[in-house]
Amino acid sequence: MMGVVVVAAYSATLVSFLTVIDEGLPFESLTDLKQLRTYRLGILKGSVLEELFQSQGFQEYWNALIEPYSDTLATSYDELRSLASRDPDFAYVGSYEIQKLDPVGACIFHSARQHLLFNDGALGWPKGSPYTGIFDFQ
Repeated sequence: MMGVVVVAAYSATLVSFLTVIDEGLPFESLTDLKQLRTYRLGILKGSVLEELFQSQGFQEYWNALIEPYSDTLATSYDELRSLASRDPDFAYVGSYEIQKLDPVGACIFHSARQHLLFNDGALGWPKGSPYTGIFDFQ
């Protein structure tokens, strides 16, 4: 009886393993993306990301993934999403909020494991500033 249970459990595990489709990304970081050689990386033109990738710490990614291609500097996230949905070798950098706020992209696109930028921020004004009422909801 115990043998039947073990064989049934093994068969069920094998079948479920063989039927699961992994739709994960072929990369987890910028280094992985650069090594694939077929991918392009899209960013917003004139954004802080453009400055970041042109800086010394990210220059290698700029040279390999962005600069050689004419369609990697976009003027809007809609343009980046459109390119990514048509071309399987096109990735773009956007915040988690941008992805989740997009009713279509939230279901289609995947997030890589590496996070380039922090999304938390802080603003400060002097005491008595008229701007504090806009942001202070307490």
